[in-house]
Amino acid sequence: ISVPGFATWGSSVSEAINYWGGVENIPQLLADMGHTVIVPSIGPISSNWERACELYAQLTSQKFTFHDPTIPKAQGTRGIEIDYGTLHQSRFNYDRISHNRKAAIVYTKSPNDWENWVWSKDNPVHFICHSHGGNTVRYLIHLMEDDSRRLHPNYFNKDGKESWTISVVTLGTPHRGTTLTDIIFVSLDHIKTARIFTTLSFSDPEDRAYDLQLDHWSICRHDDEPFLMMRRRLEAIDGPVRRWIRANQHSLADNSIVGVNSLHRLAPSPSADVLYFTLSFNATAPFPQTWRDLTSNEIASFPLPPFRLARKAFEWIPLLDHLAPPFSLGHLAPFFSLVVTTLVNTAGQAAVPTLLSVSQLLSWFTGIANKYLTENGFNIPRWGICLPRSDVLPLIMPSVRAMGGHRLTLAEEEILGSDRGNWYLNDGIVNTASMQGPLDPDNKLIKGFSDFPGIEEDDARGIYWHLGVNNTMDHADEIGIFVLEDTVRAFHLKIDLNSLISERVMP
Repeated sequence: ISVPGFATWGSSVSEAINYWGGVENIPQLLADMGHTVIVPSIGPISSNWERACELYAQLTSQKFTFHDPTIPKAQGTRGIEIDYGTLHQSRFNYDRISHNRKAAIVYTKSPNDWENWVWSKDNPVHFICHSHGGNTVRYLIHLMEDDSRRLHPNYFNKDGKESWTISVVTLGTPHRGTTLTDIIFVSLDHIKTARIFTTLSFSDPEDRAYDLQLDHWSICRHDDEPFLMMRRRLEAIDGPVRRWIRANQHSLADNSIVGVNSLHRLAPSPSADVLYFTLSFNATAPFPQTWRDLTSNEIASFPLPPFRLARKAFEWIPLLDHLAPPFSLGHLAPFFSLVVTTLVNTAGQAAVPTLLSVSQLLSWFTGIANKYLTENGFNIPRWGICLPRSDVLPLIMPSVRAMGGHRLTLAEEEILGSDRGNWYLNDGIVNTASMQGPLDPDNKLIKGFSDFPGIEEDDARGIYWHLGVNNTMDHADEIGIFVLEDTVRAFHLKIDLNSLISERVMP
C-alpha cells in the first residue's frame, strides 16, 4: 500500500504527473515486476484522523479501480463512503459521512485475483509511506491495535487488528514534526486560503484538477451556488475555512512538532507485531563560512562608498565650519576619506571575519530589510547554517533555505529535549533529524539497519530500523521526481534495500 503524504494528488488515473514517479509510474513499474500495489486517495491536507478513516474505508470497501496502462485517461471508480465517526463530527462540526469518494487504485498483472480482496488478518499488507503518510499509518495502526470504539464504533470497534499490517517503510516522514509548519502558519490567512479553496473546489469532485477532499467541511459548491457567492461563504468570519483553520484538524497542525508530540502521547510505542523501516534525506549544503576578500570594484559598487560617507560625516561636524581656510572641510575631507577607505579595504576586511560570520552579517541585513518589507506583507526568512543544494527541485528551494535558518522555539526545544539533533538539515519539507523515527531518549526504539540481517524476525518487530541518511535526494526525489542521474542510482539502491526487507518479512 503506497500511502502518499502532504499535498498529495493521489495516483495518475487522469493526471499527467504521477505522485509516485512524476512522468514515470512507479506503481505500474512495480506491477510489471510482479508486485501488486494499491494506491489510496486520501486528503492532501487533512488531519491524521480523517486520513486514517479514509485509508481504512478504501482498503475494506471491496471497491477498487484497476489500472489499465492501455487507457491513460480512464475515469476512476467512485462510490466510497467515508465515515468519520460521531465524536469528531460533533466536536468540529463537519459532516460525519463523505459520499461518492474515489476508490483506491490497484496496479497488478492479475486483476481477477484482487476483485474480492478486502484488508483483513488473512490479507495483511506492507505500507510504504511518504512524508505525512507515515504518521497517518502510525495513527491508523494505533487505532486498530487499541480498542477505539469510543472514537469510531464502526471502524475501530475491536482490538487485535494490528496483525493486519506486516511492515511499514517511511520515506522522509516527520516522526518528530517539521518546522515548515511554523513557517507556513505565519502567513496562513483565512481570506487568502478561502479564495484558493474556492477556485480548487468549485467544480464537482470528479472534474477538479486538484481535489482537496474537504467537502465534509462544507468546503465545496452548494447545489448551483455561483462562484462569487461560494467565495463569500468560504471567506466569512464564521465560514468553513476559518473554522477548519482554527480547529487545527489539518496536516499543518498534525505535522508540527507540537502536533506529532500529541500523536506520540497517544501512541508512544510501535506495534510489537509490525516491522518498521525508516529512510532519512538531506537536501542542504553548508552555508559558506569562509570570507573572501572583496575586490576594489565590489567595494566601489556599494551604494554608499566609504569616501562619500566620510565626506558627509564631516559636513555634520559644526566645529569644522569655523576653522581657518587652510584647515577647512575641503582640505580635510579628502585626507580622511582616504583613511576611511584604506581602513575598509585592509583592516576592515581583516577584522570583520574574526568578529562575525557571513550568515550573521546577512541575517542582520535581512532583519533590517524585513522592517520595511513586513509593512507590505513580505518577509525574508533568516539565513542559517544551511543552503539548498544546486540540484534541489526549484519549487522547494525556498523552503529548504527557510528551514535551514529557522530556529526552534523554546516550547519545541522542550518537547524534543536532548534527543533533538540538528534541525537545520532538511529535504525541503521535513527536517532530517525528524525522519529516523519518534523521539528516543533511551535509545530503545531506533536501531541502525546494519543490525537487522542478523536478528530474529520476532525480535526485530516493534523497532524502527533506520536505513541511514541519503544526501542526494530532496522531498520530491523520494517519490521519483528525479533531477540528476546520481539520484536515480540512489533510488535503485533503495529498491535493492526494500527487496532485502521484502525477502525477510513476506508472510
